[in-house]
Amino acid sequence: MQETALADSWRVLHPEDRDFTFYSQVHHGHSRLDYIMIAHEYLHLLLSCDIQTTVWSDHAPVLATMRSPLFKPRSRQWRLNTQVIEDPLQQAETREVLQQYFAENRTPDTSPQIRWEAYKCVLQVHFIKICTKRKQEHNNKLKELYTRASLLEQVHRSAATDDNHCALLEARRELKNLLSRNFLYTLCKSHRFYYEHSNKCGRMLARMIQKKRRQSQITMLQTAGAPAIRRPDGIMSRFLEFYSKLYDLPAATGMEESQRKMTRIREYLERYVSRRLTQAQAESLDAPISLEELSGALKAAKENKALGPDGFPVQYLWTFG
Repeated sequence: MQETALADSWRVLHPEDRDFTFYSQVHHGHSRLDYIMIAHEYLHLLLSCDIQTTVWSDHAPVLATMRSPLFKPRSRQWRLNTQVIEDPLQQAETREVLQQYFAENRTPDTSPQIRWEAYKCVLQVHFIKICTKRKQEHNNKLKELYTRASLLEQVHRSAATDDNHCALLEARRELKNLLSRNFLYTLCKSHRFYYEHSNKCGRMLARMIQKKRRQSQITMLQTAGAPAIRRPDGIMSRFLEFYSKLYDLPAATGMEESQRKMTRIREYLERYVSRRLTQAQAESLDAPISLEELSGALKAAKENKALGPDGFPVQYLWTFG
């Protein structure tokens, strides 16, 4: 560690504490086998490092938190958690809020657009209140189970009896079941992130393109009547020459040349575009959306997909629409 200038993150913050990350059921002994090493020049960025409760495997996870000088917090877009509208009690409470809102806001002096936007604001506040309460209850339960499992681990270290071991395994099982819900929700968020950013310019798309770039690297270019080109600058020059000639169209000179180009464009469209919209079809494109079209779009929509920027998924419209 001295040769590589590395430091044990947990020992730096807990110089006099004693804790373990592994319990051997064969030898009935505890040991610390899991470490997070950090370079000395980055120790000032280390905020905390703790040994968590053993839940998923026979090794306890080590959690280190660091401060990044490059981190910039971003504003998050609100999105309704679909688990809220799946609860029958929350559905009944939401229907009461909807009935009360429309009963109090049937005034002729406001337009339907204003009532619709205000309706979404009221529902967002209602669901944020519910989600905040559910999250607080969930965090309190999770904290209680963590504390219970940690105390049982300390008891088991001091007295490794069968009863203490069974009580510890039971506490870990309850904690694992509660954490499984968190992982399921995180998995849904991960799928949504990949769905939203898969075709957008960003860091994820750049990494995907970088892998394909290595696979499609052009190392040799063979042209007719010329030797093979292997140098990167020669390959680039030949591509530049080819596409420059391909897209080097003559500029329009005068009104006659412009009319000649328009005539060629019309001839091309008349030759290759065989189907045209009728007058009725063209007018239907500008017509207001009908109730049948809206109903068909809702039925064909996929789950967990928001139809607009308001954050309400399609399950909400299926339930309360």
